[in-house]
Amino acid sequence: MKNANEIIYRVAGASYIIVIDLVKFFYQIELSPECRHYTAFYTPFGTFHYNILAQGLCGAPNVAQKLIDRVMRGSHRHCAGLMDDLIVYSTTWEKHLTHLRDVFERLQNAGLTANMSKCVFASESIKIVGF
Repeated sequence: MKNANEIIYRVAGASYIIVIDLVKFFYQIELSPECRHYTAFYTPFGTFHYNILAQGLCGAPNVAQKLIDRVMRGSHRHCAGLMDDLIVYSTTWEKHLTHLRDVFERLQNAGLTANMSKCVFASESIKIVGF
């Protein structure tokens, strides 16, 4: 998993920075049918299992980060992904528009949805894991 120092180092020097938050990120990840039985739990009404990735599962953060890394593979020069937050950074406005288009196309192709109300656009500063 990436840490805040690595992301801060990568973003340093960028003139344009946008943070894209993914809406209910874990719940956008469907579990494969062969893995669902590992999430089984018992209730008085029977045994059930998750069909989507639940936040409380011990491996959920690693699975989620691997998905973001796979979706954003090749965009490391302009995008850093940390769980449900993507930081898109560029030195020029023209490059920034190109980078945003690339990131949004990747999200769309992966079937992931951004939470526009929690995204940070045109801000003088951003928070990355509390920094």
